[in-house]
Amino acid sequence: MTELPTTDLQAAFAQMTSEHHFAPEEVLAEKRRLVLELWQRKLLPHRLFQEHPGLYIGSGTDFYLPLCLGWRTIHLLDYKFFTRPTLLPDVFNGIARLCRKGPVVNEEGISFPFDFGQGTESVTVKCIGEMWPEPDDPERILTIKGPANMVMYRHNLAVQAMQFGHVPAYRHTGKLAMLLVYSSGSARAETRPEVVRTIVRDGLLYSTELADCCRDIRFLNKLRAQRRGKADYNDAASAQYKQEGMFEMLRISQNRADYTFLRRR
Repeated sequence: MTELPTTDLQAAFAQMTSEHHFAPEEVLAEKRRLVLELWQRKLLPHRLFQEHPGLYIGSGTDFYLPLCLGWRTIHLLDYKFFTRPTLLPDVFNGIARLCRKGPVVNEEGISFPFDFGQGTESVTVKCIGEMWPEPDDPERILTIKGPANMVMYRHNLAVQAMQFGHVPAYRHTGKLAMLLVYSSGSARAETRPEVVRTIVRDGLLYSTELADCCRDIRFLNKLRAQRRGKADYNDAASAQYKQEGMFEMLRISQNRADYTFLRRR
């Protein structure tokens, strides 16, 4: 497949962007290759996408990737929606540029019509300005008490101080058709087992954070203590899931080893 099946998908694909700080063009090319391959190999569970939402951790304003993957209910989870409220209009305006009919803001989020190849359907994008909880990794989130409460979020060696009080912690409820962790360069998440278990049968988990798919944080820490490489994290985590019968691993031809692509059994 050299192009997507509808003009709506082609338009979203053409407008897809990358917020990665270090290699935006490379990451954008990876996202596009991912979309085309999953459509070509018919790995996208469209029936599930019609019935259940997908959760995109560390999304920034990138609604394009889950939209191109076929999600009908898109949950974008990023603390920056809390610290930078101006990002919400950016999402709305991006959707407006795609729609023949303007998007509508309602209690569920931003809704708009879209054609995935089965006629016009309704899509809803919900922007969640909360922080993915990482209690097992205290170096990631630091709270400083002072005249103005600040939350410092540490990613690699970059430290961002945000004078917005305490960013709310995300609390997940409901079932998921897909869990997506595609690092934007400013967000990282350890996939929590209580969320992983909510992925419905035949639902998908895709992550470019190698160790994100470890079911047990103690298992991950053991691997870290052994100083194994990133590919070992991926293989060991996937092997554990497979042994437990939760997921099967799907191989795709991404040009990078640091991804995990699983389908719920």
